Amino acid sequence: MFDPEMEKAGAGPIWVRLPGLPYHFWTEQIFRKIGDAMDSYLTHDDSFISTGRMAYARILVHMDLIDGLPKYINI
Repeated sequence: MFDPEMEKAGAGPIWVRLPGLPYHFWTEQIFRKIGDAMDSYLTHDDSFISTGRMAYARILVHMDLIDGLPKYINI
């Protein structure tokens, strides 16, 4: 069984939710700035457009998971 507290992961792609990101910031340019600040932006999930879901934005980034997620990112 996978236990995220015990596993030591390396670098790889991960999906990151962006709850509370104002809708007017939901652009590829902003997603890219956030993803690149984390390490390396790969893409974003735009399925919310076709499904009407707008609870949160989601981006795929490649990053070293050992370093952890940043506490904040200036946009």
